[in-house]
Amino acid sequence: EGMAEYYSAELSEKVIRGQTENALKGKCTGGTGTIGYKIDDDKFYHLDPLTAPLVLEAFQRYDNGDKMVEIVNFLNDKGVRNMLGGKMTHSSVNTMLKNRRYIGELSFRDIVVFEPCIHIARIQLQVCVKAIIRQFLFSAGLLRSHY
Repeated sequence: EGMAEYYSAELSEKVIRGQTENALKGKCTGGTGTIGYKIDDDKFYHLDPLTAPLVLEAFQRYDNGDKMVEIVNFLNDKGVRNMLGGKMTHSSVNTMLKNRRYIGELSFRDIVVFEPCIHIARIQLQVCVKAIIRQFLFSAGLLRSHY
């Protein structure tokens, strides 16, 4: 039993070390992925030419004041699926709009790396920041609706 605990702790330490090294290099550290990106064999993010423009349009629609249901319907009509293969929902679009990866920010634990090459588009930074600010204001009770 003592050996199993030691092995488990050592393995955990090695996994975290590997993920930390990957994060510092701007590589994927695991998880379900992000709509609009593909991950290559070396674990680097690249824009997906099929879905990245649709993600950008979803952010632009949000910035223009479209309702969440309209954005969900737009993405579903275009055949965009969440990372688990299901249809886009209010929840998945809300999560997408708050995801800081769209502004080039990769994070793991307390490490944050900025990778400008993975911005979906230049305007994306402004749109994503607005979405994050709206979500913060809504969560703080300073905004009635963030849609």
